[in-house]
Amino acid sequence: HVKVLHAWKQYIQSVETMEFVLADETGQKIHATCKQTYIESKGRILTVGAWRYIRNFQITPAGGTYRTTDHTWKIVFNQNTAVSRSNHVNDELYLNLSDFQTVLSGTLDENFLIDVLGQVLDCGGVENIQCTGGKQRKKLEFTLSDIKINDDDKTLTSFQSNEDNNKQVAQSGKRGQRDKWLLFPTKSIYEMITSTQVSSY
Repeated sequence: HVKVLHAWKQYIQSVETMEFVLADETGQKIHATCKQTYIESKGRILTVGAWRYIRNFQITPAGGTYRTTDHTWKIVFNQNTAVSRSNHVNDELYLNLSDFQTVLSGTLDENFLIDVLGQVLDCGGVENIQCTGGKQRKKLEFTLSDIKINDDDKTLTSFQSNEDNNKQVAQSGKRGQRDKWLLFPTKSIYEMITSTQVSSY
């Protein structure tokens, strides 16, 4: 019984798969993959935010770089896999947020993707770039600042593309469009997580 946290299509050597990050009711996350053969029959019902029952699947060891969870195993759908709806409702996002200082220290395991929460200072347009093998990918660059704003704050510049996944590097002093984004009051990550009032920040 799992909640679908993320879903995306992936192409490796022209082979299409549907990838998922799932979480159980305790917040334990696991990666799941669905081959192209089963995307229409099984993958399409796994919509982000929905709770589902999944039965009769295979598990294989999880490994490699850019892993979405720290789970030892990965779910693999097969022809016997059954996906059914659940009426369970839970708005929990199951994020494992890392603070900026820890990310910028370089001590985190580079094999795992990282969750951060920050304020967008500037965001460039979507660009098409030429990648290895002659394929074109979309690229988006943006700068995140920690919620705490001060003179020596740290920012993360994120580069995202289908080819290179996410890479984060330290950059300080890049203010960009900060004034535009400061029209709203700022809140700490703790205040955001524990907030109960609906508002814009």
